[in-house]
Amino acid sequence: MRDISKTITEMDKRVAAIQAALKDIETKTDLAKNQQVADLKDQIAQLRTVVDQLRPRLQDGSRVSAFGPPADQAPPLNSRIQLVNQYPTMMSVTVNRVSHRLMPNETEVVQVPAGTFSYEVLGVTPQRIRTVNANETFTVQIYPQP
Repeated sequence: MRDISKTITEMDKRVAAIQAALKDIETKTDLAKNQQVADLKDQIAQLRTVVDQLRPRLQDGSRVSAFGPPADQAPPLNSRIQLVNQYPTMMSVTVNRVSHRLMPNETEVVQVPAGTFSYEVLGVTPQRIRTVNANETFTVQIYPQP
């Protein structure tokens, strides 16, 4: 009788250990699933932001040609756009619809043809049109707004 009682007690302990292990696995699985769901929600929010930023561009009807100037035309004189990120996080800036990512305190110089150009600090400022003369530098400073 004692052997059976001892065996039942041992089995009860094993069942309790297995139940605890299963509960631990369920908790870890739930945490991992919750993190995956949170990551997906963040990605969806980022995509919505990008789509919302692109929507006005599609509605204004403007288009940019991918073709360069004719071969018999002289090459344009170059100018520079200096991008300075004083923001505490990485920022994205488009210059003539080309995106540039800058880490905090990073500076990048972009060559552009002299004349008008556009730039936009994504999520901070709308697209702006400016003019830069040949062999001059136009500086775009990105800094936290008060």
